[in-house]
Amino acid sequence: MEKRNYTGSFCGFILLDKQGYDLTALAARLKQRWGIAPEESAEEQITVEGGEDGDWLDQLLAEETVDVLTAPEIHDDNLVFDMPGAMIAIGYMPTPVPDREAEHFAKNNYFWPEASQVTASHVAHLMVAVLPRDMAPVEAGKTYIKIMSSCLESENAIGAYTSGTVLEPAFYQKVTAGMEQGKLPVFNWIYFGVYQNETGNNAYTIGMDAFGKDELEILGSKHTEQVMETPVSFRQRVQDFWQLFLEHEHELRFRMNNELDPSQSYQFMSRLLVNVFTKPVFHLKTYEDHYELIVSPDGSGSRLYQLAYWRMQAPEALDEHWEIIIGVPPAETPEMAALELDGRSIAATSVQVWPVLLADGRMGIEAYSEDLLPLGPDGAYTAFCALLEQCIGELCLMSNIEYVNVLEQPAMESCIMLSDLDAYIADLQMSGQLPPQDDPLGLFTSYTMEPPEQQVYLRDDIYFGNTSAAALPILNSYYIGENALFDEAAREGVIW
Repeated sequence: MEKRNYTGSFCGFILLDKQGYDLTALAARLKQRWGIAPEESAEEQITVEGGEDGDWLDQLLAEETVDVLTAPEIHDDNLVFDMPGAMIAIGYMPTPVPDREAEHFAKNNYFWPEASQVTASHVAHLMVAVLPRDMAPVEAGKTYIKIMSSCLESENAIGAYTSGTVLEPAFYQKVTAGMEQGKLPVFNWIYFGVYQNETGNNAYTIGMDAFGKDELEILGSKHTEQVMETPVSFRQRVQDFWQLFLEHEHELRFRMNNELDPSQSYQFMSRLLVNVFTKPVFHLKTYEDHYELIVSPDGSGSRLYQLAYWRMQAPEALDEHWEIIIGVPPAETPEMAALELDGRSIAATSVQVWPVLLADGRMGIEAYSEDLLPLGPDGAYTAFCALLEQCIGELCLMSNIEYVNVLEQPAMESCIMLSDLDAYIADLQMSGQLPPQDDPLGLFTSYTMEPPEQQVYLRDDIYFGNTSAAALPILNSYYIGENALFDEAAREGVIW
């Protein structure tokens, strides 16, 4: 008689929203799709040991010895048979998973907002186990995925409860399909949990023990969430992101409409955006008939190249619900723009500004407000720039404003209020005196050079040029030998 210890074996549940399950049809699907079928066995019985009291396998295999089935026979709603290298056990239970355990863990699925609601509707379940005899853990894991996938093909299957969460059938089947291209079904095997607390970012796994490995846990990390650095091109990263966003944008809209804590929606969106940008800075907005995803260059002119290409590749199917915007737009009502600092409110209507048109086609801003003076020079400058961005928008600030000077006394000339500056700039744009912000890469700037006096030489015969404003940081970094900008771009698959 053969003994088998099932420590480290694979087991899980298929949740059903209607009573009954056709195990005979399941056996036929396993054979037809995956070639999984009972083997001829020299053993008539096996003994199973291991597990803890109350473990569901002890319930399913309650006898000390179990008959080895060499044909897909069904006994008491259980299908148990030997296949090469492993024993397969599938049992039908006409009740929900006890103690609302599945509903509790369904909350962990951050890619399926409806997981808890759908899971609560299950009235019965299948228990599935692969108990290896001499099958390697990875092969046993693949067999388990194939069986669970076939179980999910039943019309009353609504979820797969495995590795600490409940997976959506469509998600599970998509990951399983990748096996046919040689991919490992990692996301069906292992749950990657992430959360934040006062110590920092934390992460953990559930499912590594099935391979005889310790679970992983990261506590109090100060690093931001981002994908592992790979040599994937930016073009591929963009394609992958939009495909992923198309698949999950309905989940994001659901979260934005129903979550009391907006940070959950931001964490969800961040997990999508890090597939294309290493450190995304973004905003989400909800309106009655549409949603906005605003991605900021965060002050980096060179990032406008990536953002412009990324936006151009957005699928047309998103137009029904989404507006994709580069750069934080100005406030809809600049008169309402205000900044809260240390209990003090600084309103745009209280700040005087004196715009100065410069010879290179850009603008300088001089500003004064009694509310800014108590902040000191540095604090006043920072506060004014934040308020200025609210009033004219991020792209206008980056491209059109060459300098900002916060005055200690108001200038003598007539001024305009900061809340009116956006309209003032719009008039200059309409007259052609300033470029519009519709195209981030359509913003050009001029430069002059004096080669004999410069430490870095380009060409001695060029003294004046015109280039995209987004290109200036790249050119400057190149000619002074700074690598930071190029290294950051390379992490996103961009080579300048």
